[in-house]
Amino acid sequence: MDNSKKVTMAVIAAAGYGTRFLPATKSVPKEMLPMIDTPIIQYIVEEIVSSGIRNIIIVTRHGNDPIEDHFDSLVQLESYLEERGKFDKLEEIRKSIQLANIAFTRQHRDLPYGNAAPLLAAKPFLGESNFCYMYGDDLTLSSKVPITRQLVDVFERSDCDAVIAAQKMPKSELSRYANIKFKEGSEEELDNLIEKPDTGEEYSDLASFGRYVCSPRIFEHLGTDKRGKDDEIWFPDGIDKLAQVGKVLVKSIDGKWMTTGDPLRFIQTTLEFAMVRDELKEPLLEYMAELVKREK
Repeated sequence: MDNSKKVTMAVIAAAGYGTRFLPATKSVPKEMLPMIDTPIIQYIVEEIVSSGIRNIIIVTRHGNDPIEDHFDSLVQLESYLEERGKFDKLEEIRKSIQLANIAFTRQHRDLPYGNAAPLLAAKPFLGESNFCYMYGDDLTLSSKVPITRQLVDVFERSDCDAVIAAQKMPKSELSRYANIKFKEGSEEELDNLIEKPDTGEEYSDLASFGRYVCSPRIFEHLGTDKRGKDDEIWFPDGIDKLAQVGKVLVKSIDGKWMTTGDPLRFIQTTLEFAMVRDELKEPLLEYMAELVKREK
């Protein structure tokens, strides 16, 4: 492999206000909401690490200190668990500390709103590294190769400037996400990417979601002066522009993408994660069957 293509860094965007979850997110960052017994953001970090990347930048905002605390030691709690012989729980909390080399930076108020703003906040620390960019409320399930690893493999063996993850979505859902159009005659090279298209203006049944692998060239097309819909800086706009002058590949993932961006999808994703837990699956199915029967 050409070493210039190696992906060595990851950036997680965790700087939003989680307004759809207020009042819960007034004091708890949305990324720290539990997916059963593990914060959403820890699942994302674990996916990155299992994909072979250990250097991670998490972009937060004022008030998101609990994210930093989660990936730090808490001596009092560790001592409490050790004294009471709760070694399984002790191992779990130490696991989050030892996962990776994690650094934090703030998305300051002088940056415009938008899903590209966290990446611009991390830019000074990336240098010329190739990197993954992840949204802090998107989760994935894969029975084989981690989703991020699937993208990294495509990026490292090709001459592209970026790889984006895609999944087929019902037409009724496409207006919520960035929609994909392929170059003529290709089923993998991006032609256009439009953020949240109006109903009837979709390019395809494929939605792009919060998993990207990029070279530093993406920063040529992102900036505070490059604003789009609703006067925000959109990462998909930068990808779209990069596709016009370079090469962006689309990877239809082997697995399942789920978002936790609103209460309904958060509940749906929680159920999906519960169904892969042996100790939860059968009791949950029994409860849901009883619930359905009761509601009829």
